Amino acid sequence: MSDDAPVAPFGGDPTALDSLEDLHFAQITDVHLSTERRCLPADFRGDLARILERHDLDFIIASGDLTAGGKPEEFAAFRDIVDSLSVPVYPAAGNHDDDSSVDAGAYRQALGPLHYSTRVGPLHLVVYDGEAWQREGLSAGENGEAFPWIASTIDDWLDADLTALSPDQPILLVNHFPWGEQLYRRMHSHRIVGVLSGHWHSSRRCVDSGGLVHYATPSLCFGGIDQSPRGYRTFRYADRELESRSHTLSPRPLWPGVGDRVTPALTTTLSKPHLGQSWPQFQGGARRTGFAHQGPTPPLGQVWCASLPGAIHTAPPVLAEDQVVQTTWDDDDGMGAGISALDAATGKRRWRFASGASIRHSAAFAQGRVHAITTSGRLVCLDAGEGALRWSYDLPDPSNRWVYSSPLVVDGNLIAGISSHLVCLKAETGQVSWTRTDLGIEDWISSYPSPASDGQCVVVAFYTQPTSLAALDVHSGETIWQRDGDKANYIYATPVIDDDSVIAVSGSAVRALDLKTGDVRWECPISLQRVQSTPSLSGKHLVVSTGQGQVHTIDTTCGELIWTWQIETQIPMFTPYLRQGPTTLSSPIVAGDLVWVGGADGCLYAISMESGSLVWSVDIGSPVGASPIVSGDAMWIGTTDGRVRCLTTDA
Repeated sequence: MSDDAPVAPFGGDPTALDSLEDLHFAQITDVHLSTERRCLPADFRGDLARILERHDLDFIIASGDLTAGGKPEEFAAFRDIVDSLSVPVYPAAGNHDDDSSVDAGAYRQALGPLHYSTRVGPLHLVVYDGEAWQREGLSAGENGEAFPWIASTIDDWLDADLTALSPDQPILLVNHFPWGEQLYRRMHSHRIVGVLSGHWHSSRRCVDSGGLVHYATPSLCFGGIDQSPRGYRTFRYADRELESRSHTLSPRPLWPGVGDRVTPALTTTLSKPHLGQSWPQFQGGARRTGFAHQGPTPPLGQVWCASLPGAIHTAPPVLAEDQVVQTTWDDDDGMGAGISALDAATGKRRWRFASGASIRHSAAFAQGRVHAITTSGRLVCLDAGEGALRWSYDLPDPSNRWVYSSPLVVDGNLIAGISSHLVCLKAETGQVSWTRTDLGIEDWISSYPSPASDGQCVVVAFYTQPTSLAALDVHSGETIWQRDGDKANYIYATPVIDDDSVIAVSGSAVRALDLKTGDVRWECPISLQRVQSTPSLSGKHLVVSTGQGQVHTIDTTCGELIWTWQIETQIPMFTPYLRQGPTTLSSPIVAGDLVWVGGADGCLYAISMESGSLVWSVDIGSPVGASPIVSGDAMWIGTTDGRVRCLTTDA
């Protein structure tokens, strides 16, 4: 690096921060700025302009993967844009900012040091270089993680930097990689008000054992891997505390309290729902078929609407007995994260359990108990009548956990977790029956597939793991068969079990496999665009929705495509890596002769199972990432703004 290499920040006037006691700033991350595709300079410039129009900010933190490939022309474009801003920008390096030799020469030439610390108003800002160990030529040894933390001389620098501060000095730490306590336990004695990261294109807030609060923020310029909309965070530091607020760059109001609400195009009906079969687990039951023999007939009207404290992303409600149970998430202060039970007929809240950490998928109901798992790996069992905690179980290393799946209850067993720690517990007591820790090394990228079962075996799938799909014995956990993971076979969606086959959806194809052997019976080439949409199964018809805004129906006897329906709107809000394109669709369900699917455009769609033609649609006012559920003549659906609605036939 030359002697005249620049030193952060860029743009604005950092001296204006010196006299401030309170700060308001934004975190952007994983821009992947390119001169060729996805996020072009004009896109990035426009996104920053929108952020500065919305908020009166003091500065911006850009926490890594600023460029798509670490090319000099990409860094030149980045500098040109941030130098023109009215507020200072403090950058950090990510893995995409490296060159082929991991020297990050282009980054250093354009943006200066890969690690540094500086005073920003009352805060001591520390920017950590997560790949310093590679630049020093160290080996990861037997650590098989994709992006591991390996101790190096940068940790000596960090220790010295923090130790030189007064004990009450507030510290803000930025590290592109959202590692857990293997790195941060050494910092528990310091007054760190927050740790900011990116890398996984996912949203998460977790609190480690030492009380450090970690924020992972979605990508700015395109949809996140966890199906989060492209967005950013703002932070306010006041009264020696840090407060977070998540934002999106979506065209529709999204999380609770963000944006102007849209009045739903629904009539109000006075008829009460007539309940039929229960819908106690994700996609209706252990086989995850997403099918009901009957449901409401459009047009539908609204019976009731209930607002919950948190947000609803891709987690459908479940219906047990006469109540609807909805999980919620909140990656800002955690207050809205939890489980709520509503009267199915009136929408009146019966109880709420505050989980602290977000719950990103559905609960599971069985024998008077409600089970759910948080993103940090805490399994809870609640009394379904009053919401009281019966027992809990923690997966190890909660600061390393990224759990986005739904638990499974089958034959008195509760199965939940991720590839690095899958557990089977007695559903009534929480006693451990078996665990598997050998199906994957780490929770690398948020993985939505949930376990499915026919009662004898449990089929598990994992996104970007050494094991992509496996069938295990329900009672012993032993492997019956297993398929290794590679990019063509990464499983995005929850497996669906037919009579004697399992249907799995990867990024490139839908496959039917023999349930006993794992042998492929047929394959249908359909691209999901990395959307974790679980198919529904009705007789010989498999219904699949995609990130290209399509609904396909496949003949399960041979794998041939029967029909395709294409959405007309262009809102790819939940589609990973997409900035523009067709509207993202939720997991579909089938009720009688209708396919029901929600869209990121805020609409609910009913499609004829026989013809594939649109029967009816309605704008319900907020984006829909979760599938609806049905029972009798009623439907319940949650929207991203934290509202749950009950709909019935508009008589």
